[in-house]
Amino acid sequence: MTTLEIEFNCLCLFVPDEPAKTVHVLMPATNGHDGHAGHDKHVVRVLHRSFKGKEKLSGRPEKLFGRPMEGLALELGPEPANARTQLTPPPGAPVGGELPNLADAVQRASGGAGPVTVSPNFLGPNPGDLVAARVTLRAGEVIRLASEATWEIEGIPVALAHRVTWRVPGLDPAAPLTWTGLNGKAGVTPPLQRLDELEPEDDLSYTLRIFHVTEDAFPLSGGKLSPEVMRQHFRAFYPLLGVNDPGDSLLPKITGVHINQVNCGGGHAP
Repeated sequence: MTTLEIEFNCLCLFVPDEPAKTVHVLMPATNGHDGHAGHDKHVVRVLHRSFKGKEKLSGRPEKLFGRPMEGLALELGPEPANARTQLTPPPGAPVGGELPNLADAVQRASGGAGPVTVSPNFLGPNPGDLVAARVTLRAGEVIRLASEATWEIEGIPVALAHRVTWRVPGLDPAAPLTWTGLNGKAGVTPPLQRLDELEPEDDLSYTLRIFHVTEDAFPLSGGKLSPEVMRQHFRAFYPLLGVNDPGDSLLPKITGVHINQVNCGGGHAP
């Protein structure tokens, strides 16, 4: 058995289900902003340090490995689940950032009218066209959060995390990973069939990175965003909470020191 660390980067919404001891990570679909369809379209890609060529730059390309991750869901961990649903590092570990509660922000913006939650439909086999991909974590916990700036969302300062690392113990590296097609999608080759296809770390654990970014924003491509562009990308979260046109106060505004380039941030909601 082995341990897997997954580093989730950028536009990811974490949805904890405390009774089920499960955390879902939703990558919201994007269709561009400001009237330009596809202008800021994000892709979902798996990266690993041993990948070569184009894979090393921007994940496994479609021609070699089938559709990368769009339209797919990955489940990790046992049944019954036992994941730690608190989206903070374990006690005593450095905090490093936070995932803002976007449901709370929507409630504040609406004057507190009614509970705000992610629809269960987005967590099932047929989430519709608002979910590009999903990872369901049935074991493990957040071990690291990384933030590069303080932002303000609906009047509340937040050290917005753009990178979240989750550790899953007790996986068999030779066992097939559990991928399913969303919305009835079938016959799609996932980006990775088993962990032992990858080069392990020195301690025989495995590390993966999942990015939900624009195609020019992978680390080795040098692609960061202006704070204003990042604000507009953040809009993609809110339709998952039933808000199709979020007001300006729900979009993160950078505060403090002047920063010209940033990564997309994440969030969470019940």
